[in-house]
Amino acid sequence: MFRLLGGGVAGDLTGLPRSRLAVLPGTTHITLIERAEWLLPMIGEFLDLPMPEEK
Repeated sequence: MFRLLGGGVAGDLTGLPRSRLAVLPGTTHITLIERAEWLLPMIGEFLDLPMPEEK
């Protein structure tokens, strides 16, 4: 999934991928569930994006 969405490339050499990074302040892997109101809209928007074309 990571590579299908553009991850794992050297952005300086091939251009920036369409992948995204979400930083949730004051959140750990354990407390992530407490940030559902922040995270759910991000997940939906990300998954609704069209798949990048294969090179």
